[in-house]
Amino acid sequence: QFSMRRSMRLMQEFEAFDEERYLGDYFGASEDMLYLEAKQMDVHWHSHANNLSETQKIVEMTEAIKNLNTTSKCAGFDDCDQFFTQSERDLLMKLPNRDYGSIVARASDEENLFLGLIDIIYAYAYDYRMAIGDQSTESAWTIGKLSSTLSWLDLYDCENDTPADILRFGMRRTLIYPYLRYWNMARLVANDVVNIFNSGRRTVLRCLLAVYKIFETSDTHYMFNKLYIADYCVWLQKISEAVFRNFGSQLTKDCVLSVTKESLDLDLVELEQLALSQEEEEEVESDTNDDTTTDSENSH
Repeated sequence: QFSMRRSMRLMQEFEAFDEERYLGDYFGASEDMLYLEAKQMDVHWHSHANNLSETQKIVEMTEAIKNLNTTSKCAGFDDCDQFFTQSERDLLMKLPNRDYGSIVARASDEENLFLGLIDIIYAYAYDYRMAIGDQSTESAWTIGKLSSTLSWLDLYDCENDTPADILRFGMRRTLIYPYLRYWNMARLVANDVVNIFNSGRRTVLRCLLAVYKIFETSDTHYMFNKLYIADYCVWLQKISEAVFRNFGSQLTKDCVLSVTKESLDLDLVELEQLALSQEEEEEVESDTNDDTTTDSENSH
């Protein structure tokens, strides 16, 4: 059933792919002010990731595990008050305190949840950059559309899916649905996902809380909070930093580099080569016409 759903999703994506729209961004997005601003903006996860030395990461992980308190709304975070804003802490207080032990009984169950989390964080990171760190009227639609977990209720299986596969799915949908359908943007966001996970659970939780707030104000997307986001926020507090770091270590820059244009199965390379050839032919034809005009003028 789930394999059939994924096949249907991939087929619909292929049919929805707009070659002219893609080529428009292929040739023009590098000078698009919105892309340039999104590319150059300061993102909240960089500051935390860059400020953590390896020693600090070990200390943070040790302290988080030592102070783990499953009855707290900030379970596992010894510096909840210092890291999260008042608004974020208020939202954490609203979330239900659930036990997922019977549902997530095996390590493979946790890995499958992590894979779905990559998918949602990718969609969030794209919207965060395109909205320049703020919430836009399109944010709920963008996140819901880019995430296969949300838009198709897709499920991932760690026996068949890898973190690189999840990034590939997100990058593929980036070139099909949103306003900016640009390969460099898709790769930038994929690197963002790696940096977010390398920043630790707190940063990922902050991203999820932002997604929750976005969906909470949407008349059509609020159900995603009930189906996914609230549970992810609670579950993420209950797992140990060690478990999180173990999975996060699988999400590397190599995962991003392994995703090629060919692997997206949209015939991007052939499409670009054809467009470049046509552009060269038009330039040659234009130059020939200019030379002919000049010779004609000189003859008179």
